[in-house]
Amino acid sequence: MNVCLNQWKDINFEDRTINIFNKEDFRTKTGKQRQIPVSDELFQLLSELLNHNTEKNILTLFNPDKYIFSLRYGTKMRIDYVSKEFKKVLRKIKLSEKFHFHCLRHTFITNLIKSGVNINYVKEIAGHSEIQTTMNYIHIVTNDLREAVNKINIS
Repeated sequence: MNVCLNQWKDINFEDRTINIFNKEDFRTKTGKQRQIPVSDELFQLLSELLNHNTEKNILTLFNPDKYIFSLRYGTKMRIDYVSKEFKKVLRKIKLSEKFHFHCLRHTFITNLIKSGVNINYVKEIAGHSEIQTTMNYIHIVTNDLREAVNKINIS
């Protein structure tokens, strides 16, 4: 999901989803629109941010066409800006700059699988048309394999 291009109006608070739409300045890789469910924790955070239960919420004070993440004066963030800022954070916390912002997508998908989420659900959440694409995002390490074999009960 390209968070740079999501607008407040893309969040459906009733259905608790984020809608990924093709727009004038953005197209999904597949060209298909999709809905991503919002976790309970994110929903609570967004609701608090918006003061959803009061008359003075951010959507009435600001235009819902505004981008969720924007620069000063509501200017849309460019993808290269996000990448550069991510690299600054990596340097600051002394992590390798071989990591890219897109690595967070790999981590998210891997963590879903490690948490026991069915791969078909993960495929849908990621917006992949093929399970093999989802499989390419999963990164298993030796400790994961050790945990798997330790689940075998020999006695």
